[in-house]
Amino acid sequence: MRAAGAAGSNEVCSLFANRCKSRFQTTTHTRQRRTVVNIAQLVRCGKPPSARLRLSGVVSRLLHSASGPVCEVLENADEGNISRGGRRQERTALHRCGYRIDCLLEGYWRLAQGRGLGQGVGMMQWKIGGREMVFGKDPVVMGILNLTPDSFSDGGMFLDPNRAVDRALEMVSQGAGIIDIGGESTRPSAPHISLEEERRRVLPVLERLIGEVQVPLSIDTQKPELAREALSTGVEIVNDVGAARFDPSMLEVVGEFGSGYVCMHMKGTPGTMQHQPTYFNVVAEIDEFFAKAISSYLSVGLASEQVVLDVGIGFGKTVLHNLELIHHVETFKKHGRPIVLGVSRKSFIGKVLGIESAAERLAGSLACACWGLHVGAAVFRVHDVLATSQALAMWQAIKQTVWV
Repeated sequence: MRAAGAAGSNEVCSLFANRCKSRFQTTTHTRQRRTVVNIAQLVRCGKPPSARLRLSGVVSRLLHSASGPVCEVLENADEGNISRGGRRQERTALHRCGYRIDCLLEGYWRLAQGRGLGQGVGMMQWKIGGREMVFGKDPVVMGILNLTPDSFSDGGMFLDPNRAVDRALEMVSQGAGIIDIGGESTRPSAPHISLEEERRRVLPVLERLIGEVQVPLSIDTQKPELAREALSTGVEIVNDVGAARFDPSMLEVVGEFGSGYVCMHMKGTPGTMQHQPTYFNVVAEIDEFFAKAISSYLSVGLASEQVVLDVGIGFGKTVLHNLELIHHVETFKKHGRPIVLGVSRKSFIGKVLGIESAAERLAGSLACACWGLHVGAAVFRVHDVLATSQALAMWQAIKQTVWV
C-alpha cells in the first residue's frame, strides 16, 4: 500500500465526507452541530500529539475538499455553547456518533498513509542481507528455536539436530516469518559458554535449514565470530542481546554482510541483570539508549534500515519495569525503526498471574502480544507460533472493521 500524497489524501477525505453526509443527512441540524463539535474536541484533546496532528489534518482537508452540511458545521459551530448542556439522550447520541466518527477519521487516515489499521506501524523497511522486509500492514512472528540444555522454557527439547530442524519447519508452517536460532541461554544467571560449544550446537542446524526454509534465519548470539560463520552460511539477521556493548566488532561483521541487526537493551549481563535493577525512568532511559546506539551504529557505517529495536523485556527489569515498557512501546517508534517485542512465557507474566510453570503462561503472552500490536510493535519473538499468529490475526480483524 502506498503512502498517500496530496491526491491520495484528498480522495480519502472526500470518501470520509461523503460517508459522513450519508450517515447524518436525515438528522437534525442541532445533532449535526453537536456531532461535529465532538470531532473537534477529540482532535484537540485526549490523544497523543501525533494522533491530534493526523486528525486535525483530516478535518482541515475536509473543510477544503468537500461541501455539505457536515463541512459547514465544522466551520461555523460554536463549541463553547454547544458543548455545555443538552438533554441526556442528546449527550449519549453525541458520544456514540463522535466515537464512531473518530474511528473513521483514524481508520481512513491510516489507510491514506499506507498504515495497517490498529497497528500504528508506518511503512518501514528492514534490510537483511540481499533482501528486505517491509512493515506496515502485517506483523511478523519470529519463532524461537533454542538449541540449549538450560533455556528457561524449552531447554533441552531441541538438542538433537533432527528435532531442531523439524521444529523450525513446523514453526514456518504455523506462520513464523523469521526463525531465531540460539545456542547459549540468556536467562537470568545463565553461565557463559565457549565459542566452540556454541558453534557445535548451532552450525549443524543452520547448515541444514539453509535452503530448507524460505523465511529469513536469525542467529541469536553475542559472539562476532559465530555471527560471521552463521552469516557466511546464509543467515540474514543477527539478534544480539548485548547490542555490541561487549564486543563492538560485532558491528563490523554486520556491516560487512549487510545483515539485519536486532539492537536489544539489557542492563548488565545475563549473569547480573536481575540483581535489583533500578531506573530513574525506565522508558526515558531506554529511549536514550536507543538514540545513542543508533547514532553509534551509523558512525561505523551501518544503515539505519538494517536495525530494529528490542526493549529487552526481562533483561534487567522488574515486573513493573516490564509492564511499563510494554505499555509505552509506542514511545520508541520515534526512532523510525520497527520494534521487536519478546515477552513469550517470561517470568513477569508468571508473577502477575501467579503461574509458576513457563509452559502455562500462554494466555498472558498472547495478551501482551495483542497489546504490543495495538501500540505499534512489528515483530513478535515467541515460542508459541501458531497461537500467537492466530491471536494477532484476530486482533487485526477486529481493528480493521471500520464502522460506516
